[in-house]
Amino acid sequence: MFSLATIQDLNRKAARESRRTGTLPVRFNAERYAAFQRNPSNPGFTIPHIGDRRPKGYTLVRELFVDTSGFGAPDEPALTLAQFAAEVKPGFAYALIACGQFQGYVGEFRVRAS
Repeated sequence: MFSLATIQDLNRKAARESRRTGTLPVRFNAERYAAFQRNPSNPGFTIPHIGDRRPKGYTLVRELFVDTSGFGAPDEPALTLAQFAAEVKPGFAYALIACGQFQGYVGEFRVRAS
């Protein structure tokens, strides 16, 4: 199990890396939403880890506690991938904002129209 200091360091590094590369939360348009609903374990894209970075034009509206190991059970506090898929909303964007060894927080972002 990771220590709190390790988790904080990993999330700071993710924020720096996403800032350097310009990584943004993945936006769930109709096609991406449908792919995720069909097959949450392999939708053809990944949800990026941006740490505590909040990109311009993205407003954090909700945090979801999600099992990232793939071994979680529906009766545990962290959402399974299928439970997370049921929470995803078309038109919103998602990114890992804090991640430990087996669970993480996925941020749901409202995207400002450009």
